[in-house]
Amino acid sequence: MFETEKDFWKSLERLNALSGEYWIWQACTATKSHEDIFNVPIKPREVYFKKPYGIGWHEVLKVSRTSMDIMLNAVVESSETTKQLADFLIDKKHARQADIFKRLDNGSDD
Repeated sequence: MFETEKDFWKSLERLNALSGEYWIWQACTATKSHEDIFNVPIKPREVYFKKPYGIGWHEVLKVSRTSMDIMLNAVVESSETTKQLADFLIDKKHARQADIFKRLDNGSDD
């Protein structure tokens, strides 16, 4: 669905920008066979994605790479407005991080 791996990871970064700082999708490698939330199989050693939800951190959604491709195309890539909003949030986050690093660097010169 994506032309390159770089395109896939950029789209995932956009989705995560819309998800909030503590509720992002994280890439994992399966240690056993199981199914994602759409009943798509995830085999051992395959990359899949998980995201915390609910009150406790132990509750996670699991999505296969195949399902994530579909989700990213449906939610992020199908809307130019969504991509622009996500890119704005990513830029804002990077600027905030750069400001923090700049302050840390300036503080170490004292």
